Parts: sequence; structure tokens; C-alpha cells
Amino acid sequence: MIMDSVLAVLKRENELYKLQQAISGEKGAIIAGYHTKERYENRGYTNKDIESCLMTGEVVEVQVGFNVRYKIECRNLTVKGLDQSGNDFICIFSQLSRKKNIYTVITIMPPCDKKRFGKLIA
Repeated sequence: MIMDSVLAVLKRENELYKLQQAISGEKGAIIAGYHTKERYENRGYTNKDIESCLMTGEVVEVQVGFNVRYKIECRNLTVKGLDQSGNDFICIFSQLSRKKNIYTVITIMPPCDKKRFGKLIA
């Protein structure tokens, strides 16, 4: 059972590394649509906050879901990290292509679910 936990942690670390490669342009890409950009601008966030979250964070959830915009079933990764001001921050990404390392931003937000994220910012 301990080996499963270690394996799960290593898998999540690998997922984070792939996201970091995508945000840096090293391999792959992260796409944010118009609606998503509009939402995070309304919340006072920028692309630098997403980048900071990926560089300081950890993957806390991996789920399979349906991406309505692209009409495909894909993995959704939840990353908990810090925004560029050092505040707790959550980013949720949908992995459009594992092979090409392509993601889309689903949403970004401060932690608002204590059960999921261990903290609550209201």
C-alpha cells in the first residue's frame, strides 16, 4: 500500500512537470479561451498567476471528464499552488492531448473548498 502512495505521488509530480513544460513552451502548450481569459481578468488574475501556480504547486486531483468545447473525454488536472502575489491559488486544466502535451485552462480561483484543498478563502 505504501508503494501505491509513492507511485501516485510520482505520477502527480510527472503530470506537474508536463504542465510546466507546456507553460514554458518547452514542449506542448496551454490554451486559454476568450471566455476563460475574461473570467480570470474579472477576478484580477493574469497568465503570470497561472505560471506561478504551476511553478510553485502540486497536482492534487486527476479526474476524467468531458470537455464540452472540444467534445472529447479527457483528464482534468487540479493544481494547487501560489499566485504571483504569494496567495493560495487553484488552476484546473483539461488535457486535450497526452501525446502532444496540450492543455486548456478550465478555471482558476482561490481555494474555496476546505475539504478538497485544505484551506478556505472567502
